[in-house]
Amino acid sequence: MIGPYHHIKTDAFRQQGEDGRPDQERSGMAFARWLASEFHERGETRATVRSENFGWSVTLRREPFVVRVECGSRDENLSDWGAYVVAQPSLAQRMFSRIEVQRQVDRLSKLLGEIVKSAPGTTPPPEE
Repeated sequence: MIGPYHHIKTDAFRQQGEDGRPDQERSGMAFARWLASEFHERGETRATVRSENFGWSVTLRREPFVVRVECGSRDENLSDWGAYVVAQPSLAQRMFSRIEVQRQVDRLSKLLGEIVKSAPGTTPPPEE
């Protein structure tokens, strides 16, 4: 199950590489670590960050099912950032516990929306 996509515009997470140019990997890691820290401050105590081929993943919990926030930059300038909540219940959980899974996705998606709006230097993204 996937929650709604949240995105913001901010230069706060842009990191420079050794060559002095914006570095996609370092910047994405800065955004993911900031999200993990914000979730931790709001009671999600198990937020861990890892790199993925699409961007970054912040694991919020593993039990009773895996819940992650997938995040990354939407542009080469590293100023447009996006994130969404993903829950991965087992087959049995999908068949018998759908309401609880959806409730967790909705709760964490709402929290994610509040978090991204509080990012330093945020400007509202244009309507798509």
